[in-house]
Amino acid sequence: MAHILIFKDIVRNKNIVISRIEMRNMRLLFVTSFYPPITGGGSSRIHDLSRSLASMGVEVRVLTFSSVSNLFRKKESEEVEVLRVPTLGLKHPLDQILTSFMGVLLVSRTQDFVIASVPMGEPCIGAFFACSVLGKRIIVDVRDEWEDAVIGRTRHLLTKNLYNLYRKLFNAIYQKSTFVTTVTPTLMKRMEERGVKKRHLIPNGADLRMFHPLIEKRQIEIKKEIGLQVDDFVIVYAGRIGWYYRIDIVIKALDLLVNKQKLTSIKFLAMGAGENVQEYLKLSRRLALQKNVIFLGERRREEVAKILPCCDLGVIPFDDDPIWLSAYTTKIFEYCASGLPVIISVVNGSDLQKLVKKNNIGFITTPVSPEEMARAILEAYKNKAKLRIMQVNARNLAIKEFDRMKIAEKLAEILKTYQ
Repeated sequence: MAHILIFKDIVRNKNIVISRIEMRNMRLLFVTSFYPPITGGGSSRIHDLSRSLASMGVEVRVLTFSSVSNLFRKKESEEVEVLRVPTLGLKHPLDQILTSFMGVLLVSRTQDFVIASVPMGEPCIGAFFACSVLGKRIIVDVRDEWEDAVIGRTRHLLTKNLYNLYRKLFNAIYQKSTFVTTVTPTLMKRMEERGVKKRHLIPNGADLRMFHPLIEKRQIEIKKEIGLQVDDFVIVYAGRIGWYYRIDIVIKALDLLVNKQKLTSIKFLAMGAGENVQEYLKLSRRLALQKNVIFLGERRREEVAKILPCCDLGVIPFDDDPIWLSAYTTKIFEYCASGLPVIISVVNGSDLQKLVKKNNIGFITTPVSPEEMARAILEAYKNKAKLRIMQVNARNLAIKEFDRMKIAEKLAEILKTYQ
């Protein structure tokens, strides 16, 4: 087990709007594996929720983990106290269980609530047992049925057995927690089926103060900065590159459009890091698409927020795993907030598919189908009037339902009822 050393960083942002909700007597601790500088949907969810709650007057702490290489990395936390616990790394389950257990014991004695965000599950286990020892109220923030995802993908019997055990353990944790929050209606139903009586829908969303459309002049400037032409039709992906996000399908769709139909002004821009970057770079070279497929590498959220509004379509190329029936990826909300219509590849009947159809914010394709992806891109490319309607719908949807400040206010109101 790693030493329980906690590194603090506190920075204040005076530009945050103070909510009408008065929460100054509440103390809250988030426990999560993912927090900036780590990127991704889980990281941005807790970062934005914690920051928004702090702007309302809640005293917020975040207990997270840091590899040795990140211990002294500076980070802005905007009115949130970030407690970094050094661990051996995310591949050591027992280490995270024990360090989160000890960390919560040390720092949560004055907290009113502990919110453990999963996945990953190990920190939640440690936090749950620490709260049991201290008599603290714990809330579990469930972003997806992560146990099923691992069980379905692994071929190793030992790993399958471990995560089947996790599933039984988490059934008990979810049922015994103060309440559970989930991100989609289908996931709410899944929690009901698992015996969870106290549950609340707290969807993912976007920071509308960071993600928003830009004036045309600024869009042109940014396009030139990243090597794009003013008239390029740009499809963009921002996030993890690999595993269940099939970027190769987008590249193969471009092969059909650029090489077969000679639509050379269509470009694909990818921002992010992951295990498949080199594989996808080789694929784009093999298909002679080096000028049309541009990898910008991992970018800070502030940079992503500037680049997204300069593009024409945001893409979410899920694989065909049924786990995506109940998933809302953060990407869609940041795309919408930036005024971007979307192309999603997702299993039929999913919450994400229903969201896109109901609000007319984009195009839907069958997962792992370059041909369908190419047809959707072509429809968007040829029908600018339809695309403009979707742009307006996307931004309005983000404002109406997925502003993270409003989502945080909803969470705050729920917390008050349990205080």
